[in-house]
Amino acid sequence: MQRKDLGRRIASGVTAKLEFDYTCERGNSFSEYYLHGVINEIIAALTSPTAYRIHTGYAHLALRQNEEISRGRPRELDFFVEPYQKEEGAACLEVKWAASSHCRWDNVLLDLFRLALVKRNQPTTECLFVMSGPTNDVLRTLDDLKTRTMRPNRGKQSGALQIPDASTPSSMVGYRAFDWAGRFSAGEGIAAHLPRTVRGRVDVPPKMYTTLAGSHTSASGMWMTATWRLTTSSSVR
Repeated sequence: MQRKDLGRRIASGVTAKLEFDYTCERGNSFSEYYLHGVINEIIAALTSPTAYRIHTGYAHLALRQNEEISRGRPRELDFFVEPYQKEEGAACLEVKWAASSHCRWDNVLLDLFRLALVKRNQPTTECLFVMSGPTNDVLRTLDDLKTRTMRPNRGKQSGALQIPDASTPSSMVGYRAFDWAGRFSAGEGIAAHLPRTVRGRVDVPPKMYTTLAGSHTSASGMWMTATWRLTTSSSVR
């Protein structure tokens, strides 16, 4: 599996599938469940079953730091691609269907924080966030995320994710995750869905970095899929 190419292939493959199925009058089946199925097909096509195991709804230990393993339902990643030979490197994905009521700016930010925890715990893991759906819904959600999470960044206003734009090259965006998570009191909002430190504080890396790994808009302009690669180090590109 070429992990560095996975984000680009998902962006183009999912968008093509949406366009095809919509043309075939299957648009009423579009949902996050549908999206997971398409992404699972793409990952399976790019990985050898003798080298990798594809998990869905994977309870990664990085999301349960300093908590009792038996307490409540474990927090899960949408996808975790686990190599049988550890030196091959894993991949994990969080996925959002833009037309869903669940695809809100705060849930997107929560997904990014979860990916950041995995990246901190397993630095060699390829961590991707995927958003797909009607183009207007994708752009509206990203614009809302930027407005809500905007922070000054070297004289420019920057949110947590770069918005896809054909006229703007992909660039790495740094975001002070700890500043935002710290604004929530214990048990509320995003904080209620993140692990805690031994002192009871919300556990997120102090800063995360995202890079647009791939984006694709259908020929009709109706559908868009974008993927971002997340890391906790600005030296990883």
